Amino acid sequence: MAAAAKKTLAVWKFSSCDGCQLSLLDLEDELLTLADRLEIAQFLEASSATVAGPYDVSLVEGSITTPHDAERIRAVRACSRALITIGACATAGGIQALRNFADVEEFTRATSRRLRLRLRSAPTFPSTSSSTGARSTSGSCSR
Repeated sequence: MAAAAKKTLAVWKFSSCDGCQLSLLDLEDELLTLADRLEIAQFLEASSATVAGPYDVSLVEGSITTPHDAERIRAVRACSRALITIGACATAGGIQALRNFADVEEFTRATSRRLRLRLRSAPTFPSTSSSTGARSTSGSCSR
């Protein structure tokens, strides 16, 4: 009887602190028990080696903060049989989403001149959860 093919797992990072990926890596003993059943195809926090999709499962950390991120999350969704968001940033927008509810001019009045210049030049794309950005499944993925 042939051995079952390993399921592929991809872990993706968007705007975040990497804490969720580091927490996954802290599960080293648990991950080792899955090694014979799971191929980690994409997990740049752990390895620069990657395998092209499609993927059985994608774990996504971070919020969507730029138009490029919005395109990228849609491509990840299109290449993934299942997409699971992990952490506050991916599920609810995280701290990055606070800018959606604030007046940038109010922030700039309370900051240094150098930071004011950065805030004024920052993109105005609203921060959203990764799950919101992944709802569209347009795009393609090839292995």
